[in-house]
Amino acid sequence: EVNTLCQVLSKAFKLKIFSIGFLVTWVTLRLLWYPYLAYWTHNMLMREGVQMFGYTHFQVVGSQIALSALGLFWSIEFAMIKTKPADAKDKAA
Repeated sequence: EVNTLCQVLSKAFKLKIFSIGFLVTWVTLRLLWYPYLAYWTHNMLMREGVQMFGYTHFQVVGSQIALSALGLFWSIEFAMIKTKPADAKDKAA
């Protein structure tokens, strides 16, 4: 995926453009697109008459919700690391 490609290129070439690309794709894909996709697939499955919380619904919508939750968790974790005071980072190392 584009997000992973930006991260690998950032580490390989140490260019800031790839770090920015990683953050932009992270926000657009994991924090905006994946949650919308869960909402959209839920609505589509309901229109098709799929049983809510049945096997198909759980597999399709549940996996999207899990991906969205992980993206949110990792984003909060990243933000907490970035906002730590400098002396707390030194003590942890």
